[in-house]
Amino acid sequence: MQKATAYHDGLGDFFAERADTSPHNAYTDRPAMLRLAGDVSGAQVLDVGCGAGHYASELSARGAQVVGIEGSATLLRHARVRLNGHAELVLHDLEEPLAFAADASFDGAVCALVFHHIRNREQLLGELRRVLRPGGWLLMSTSHPTAD
Repeated sequence: MQKATAYHDGLGDFFAERADTSPHNAYTDRPAMLRLAGDVSGAQVLDVGCGAGHYASELSARGAQVVGIEGSATLLRHARVRLNGHAELVLHDLEEPLAFAADASFDGAVCALVFHHIRNREQLLGELRRVLRPGGWLLMSTSHPTAD
């Protein structure tokens, strides 16, 4: 997501502290998305808008090699603590192409609760298609349209 809408500073800290236990994040979205991901052992997974590293941590614990990308340095700081070196984390504005990733370099991608923050959605989807291997999977969730 663009710098203007990424969760920086105090807002990033606020999000990181509450995502562990907030009803939607911890008890609805995350369990559903991880169930859909299924067996990720040995998979190369891109965590798009990785936030404080909640998905990356779980995917890594399940055997995936995870690259997490996030537009907020504050959230990446939280993710680094949570992941303790078990995933590659990249500061990246999601409004920009995924230039750091080669074509067909990931088996799957998770884009949880971030797509509604993106302005250039067509570009992001095109980039995800480019970096996913043939037969790769994309899991995407967004907030309920009446909540924003």
